Amino acid sequence: MIRPLTDQELVQGLKNDDDTIMERINKQYYHDMFLSALLVVKQKEDAEDLCQEILITLWEKKHLLQIANLKQYLCRCAYYGALKAYEHKKKTPQLDNMINEEFLLRLQDPEYDPEEEELEKEVRTLLLLQRVQEALCNQYGKKALEIFSRVKIDGEKQKDVAISLGLSVLTVETQIKKMMSHLRKELNNKN
Repeated sequence: MIRPLTDQELVQGLKNDDDTIMERINKQYYHDMFLSALLVVKQKEDAEDLCQEILITLWEKKHLLQIANLKQYLCRCAYYGALKAYEHKKKTPQLDNMINEEFLLRLQDPEYDPEEEELEKEVRTLLLLQRVQEALCNQYGKKALEIFSRVKIDGEKQKDVAISLGLSVLTVETQIKKMMSHLRKELNNKN
């Protein structure tokens, strides 16, 4: 039996253009990637396609890699790629701010030390955020959701959001108050 390679050995093999390394990565991490994607897309074929795309991109960008935890990186790419594909399919702008290069770079940071429980907590939080955004979008529309996301999630100032959207500050404040009131009512009803 061939021993599994460490993440450092796998990444180094990629950088050295080792043709056999992709097969080793596939054997070691494909199942975990697949499950991460399947959690979101629910369709086996879609999850498989996404995993193949990630592996192709990994090979194409092999010389740029600086990954300390390859398994975590691949699983998160699969999960967030699936979220992005799901959102694109639904044609709604939810979680776009969570899926960006800065976040992927943070995942590559060797100082970033994930715990399995922490990953599950983050996944649950993102799924809850997605449900909240869907509910707000259904109740108040995409423009209101954009206002809420920019102020409450991205931390932008109400005045800046109002200026960039061509609205009055009072309109932005009113929208935020309505949506926060709606969320409080929903939370109270569930408790």
